[in-house]
Amino acid sequence: MASNLEAKPAVVLIHGMWGTGETLNEVAQAFASWGYRTFSPTLPLHRVMVQTSTVERKQLTHTGLDDYLRFLNGYLDDLKLNHGVERPMLLGHSMGGLLALKLASQRPHCGLVLLSPAAPRGISAWGMSVLRTMGRNLLKFPTWWYTLSLNLANVRYGIANTQPLPYQQQITEQLCYESGRAATQILMPWLLQSDATQVQFAGVSGPVLVISGQQDRITPERVHWQIADRLGGKAKLLKFTAACHWTVGGQGFDDIATGIESWLSQHGLICLERTQTRSVG
Repeated sequence: MASNLEAKPAVVLIHGMWGTGETLNEVAQAFASWGYRTFSPTLPLHRVMVQTSTVERKQLTHTGLDDYLRFLNGYLDDLKLNHGVERPMLLGHSMGGLLALKLASQRPHCGLVLLSPAAPRGISAWGMSVLRTMGRNLLKFPTWWYTLSLNLANVRYGIANTQPLPYQQQITEQLCYESGRAATQILMPWLLQSDATQVQFAGVSGPVLVISGQQDRITPERVHWQIADRLGGKAKLLKFTAACHWTVGGQGFDDIATGIESWLSQHGLICLERTQTRSVG
């Protein structure tokens, strides 16, 4: 039997739109408590809005999912070279879930955890709740020439609608600007003739856990079960009745963490990497 040090892969946590690596701190803490080492990269040009310069916002308008994927592939290559991480577990939230799914279809991995994942090409997320969550961002046209931002009203309605007000305010204070190009590639890929959200589901080799909040208003539940369905028998879908899109912390996260831990236990996810003291970077 493999020792505990050999049994647990490194976990790469990929944040979603308007976020940073710190957005997934509660997820990282849960994995650390289970004995995993975690790595939480921040996507290019993602800084809290009050810290973002005009030049950085301009650069972000020219950045898309292709750039995020290129960055993450380089990050994973660096983990392999400098940390010996050859087959990590990939975890992503929202847009990060879509990026993790895309990476898993192309690279070796031990497993895949998708928290409220955004829709890949071929699965529509459109609905009135999505439009209302995006709010005034949709009035910016062409959307792919702009950066997008959310305020407390957007967060309260569509991002963290089941969370208490103080926690919603905390989330809002930590939000970044997001690339309108990336948002368009996800919501309207036909406009940019982009295949950045095209996923070859057959390429995903490891077991997959899909977490879905049934109160999710920006990536509706139907998106999550369609993703799980396309992954076939390798995927397990866990639905949480009282959860919203914010499945990475706050109220109700203990139940989600318990579901993840149970799934990890069921699959083992054994690889040859050795667990060290957790590092987040």
